[in-house]
Amino acid sequence: MSPFDALSVCAEVAIAILGFSGIVVVFSERSQESAAQPMFRTLFRGTLIPLAIIALAFILEAASLEAPTIWRICSTVHAIALSFILFNGVRATRRQPGSALWAPTVGAFLVLGLSALNALTLVEFWPVLTVICWALGISLYAFAGLIFSSSAA
Repeated sequence: MSPFDALSVCAEVAIAILGFSGIVVVFSERSQESAAQPMFRTLFRGTLIPLAIIALAFILEAASLEAPTIWRICSTVHAIALSFILFNGVRATRRQPGSALWAPTVGAFLVLGLSALNALTLVEFWPVLTVICWALGISLYAFAGLIFSSSAA
């Protein structure tokens, strides 16, 4: 399977998660509660960031850039986006110390390190695919949390 075939599959999965989450939001009575808002944000960030990285990879490939350059740019963009998300998340966690989930946060820092390492030295496809799969996994976690916390679903 070529890297762009794998990215296409990941894009289809992200769109499916986003579509099913829309159904949960529409039919959920608890979607307006403030407790569900972090899960919604996690769900949408976990699908929109991979879609943006995938779209960027396809745009760069259409511009006839070499594969290592594509993976370096994608990893750099991901590292920057995840840095902003983690900065805001850590800042929000300091305001509400009991609301943090440490495992996804530690995982996000590891994924950030992988993206930075790929942007600086590795310049391979597998770290890009790994961070996309991580984000989709986190969004599936949030999706499951929304479904199982919802009385309507």
